[in-house]
Amino acid sequence: MKTTLGERLAQFIDYKKLSKADFARQIGSTAQKLNYWISQNIIPLEYQQKMLIEFPDCNMNWLLSGDEKYQMLIEQPEGHTAEPATPYQTPQELLNAAITMLERIKKEQAGDKKGG
Repeated sequence: MKTTLGERLAQFIDYKKLSKADFARQIGSTAQKLNYWISQNIIPLEYQQKMLIEFPDCNMNWLLSGDEKYQMLIEQPEGHTAEPATPYQTPQELLNAAITMLERIKKEQAGDKKGG
């Protein structure tokens, strides 16, 4: 059964063993806003971008789409620390890549709605 965005976000927070308040603080938000996002199945783009930086092991494809072909975590080589698993050197490069990824997911979801 496919989970909601809010359920996946809560699952990731639980996996990280963080309180909602601590998680929200790390991405520059509040527990109240985080609870709202979970209940409404949304994550504002600004905070998606912050999640990419603060939690580079979170597979945003999984989080945003819920597609079963993705796993919650981006696989890291053994012994690798929680540094971004990307070749990007600057936050702007990472942000550009995130936007490209989100646009691709949006197109895939639009295709699923047309085909399904």
